[in-house]
Amino acid sequence: MECKRPRPCGIHGCPGTHHALLHHQQETTQGNEAHVNSSRSKCGQVALGVITVNVLDRNGTKVSANLFFDEGSDKTFVREGLLNKLQFDDLRTGQRSLMTRGFSGVKRWFNSSQVNLTIEWMDSKARFDVLANTAPSL
Repeated sequence: MECKRPRPCGIHGCPGTHHALLHHQQETTQGNEAHVNSSRSKCGQVALGVITVNVLDRNGTKVSANLFFDEGSDKTFVREGLLNKLQFDDLRTGQRSLMTRGFSGVKRWFNSSQVNLTIEWMDSKARFDVLANTAPSL
């Protein structure tokens, strides 16, 4: 299968065939040190940072969930559907209006609460607490 987007990015003369939204300005490095900001596959597929973790409910029972790493986000979000599985009580307490801005500047407004979550690696070797904002969907 051949890539359907063979034209270059074009940002600051970049010859790469990635989408312009994925362009990263390369930093000048000295010596033998280099930083890789992206990788390229034959068809331009992008791998997302997703891992399966355990999230603990209020009784300490583990619920398996997919954790998505979004390094460009300013906040941590959790779907309300997962919180229902975790038996969180009334999520409307302390709600406030929250706006997110996605690709191409698309704005989305919704009511959100903050919740404390305990996340654990599947092998139980690491556990950490996270303050997350609720969202109806992601």
